[in-house]
Amino acid sequence: MTQYYKIANLIVAMDSFGRTVEQAEPYLTENGGEADITICADWKALQAAQPHLSDEDSEYLVTGGSFYRQLLNFDGMMLHSSAVVRDGKAYLFTAACGTGKSTHTQLWLKNFPDAFILNDDKPALRLEDGKFYAGPTWDHDLSFDNDYRVYSVNSKNDFLYLSVPSPASDAVRELTDRIVKQDPYSREMLADIWREVYENGTLKSLPDYVDQTAQLLRESQELNFKRWKILGYKVHMNFQALGTYEAEVEFMKNCLKERLVKFDQYVKNNK
Repeated sequence: MTQYYKIANLIVAMDSFGRTVEQAEPYLTENGGEADITICADWKALQAAQPHLSDEDSEYLVTGGSFYRQLLNFDGMMLHSSAVVRDGKAYLFTAACGTGKSTHTQLWLKNFPDAFILNDDKPALRLEDGKFYAGPTWDHDLSFDNDYRVYSVNSKNDFLYLSVPSPASDAVRELTDRIVKQDPYSREMLADIWREVYENGTLKSLPDYVDQTAQLLRESQELNFKRWKILGYKVHMNFQALGTYEAEVEFMKNCLKERLVKFDQYVKNNK
């Protein structure tokens, strides 16, 4: 069955299986119309030429190749590299296989607890408004407690990555646990960052920022929901559908307020 994904800010149509479907799950989206990219993957031809490859590996490789070739039509490309993000900027390290790209980015994670890996081998790049953006990334619609896998986030007394049963959480569990649980230096650095932004009021102003942004997007959201009539309907992994834009915004604000207090308590109790 054809599924639709939002990858590199493009709608991608793909009928796949196995490893590809598992890794693509976070990018699932509703079909908003004609796809920008339709994946065409003749994995059996690759397997016939490379019989040592499994069905899943063959399909995964051919699917990726199809996506990256078509990405060229949207001012994009694939760069064989390891991409790490810090302070809102992506840093890509490219070299021949075995040189140490992943080892280098792991050192970033060890020395900069606020850094994270965006893609460890084949990030997608797109040129938009004169800037290169690295991905794939995905929307964070599910982050504000509207995901049945984590609801209710503010009832949990620990980090979500420890309690969410998903392939994504499994992939980052060991790394995150080492940074925020096991390494005293990293844990104290994260606590210092938290105290600085929480006590100076930066984070406490987030609900006001939500209000300002919601007002800025008012006209756009009206057009959006005229085009995609999803208000009142649960979409991918939603816990609930509140029915109005205003209700969704208010829910987000309340979740943020509760989460800030909850996390501040956690930091103070786990010095």
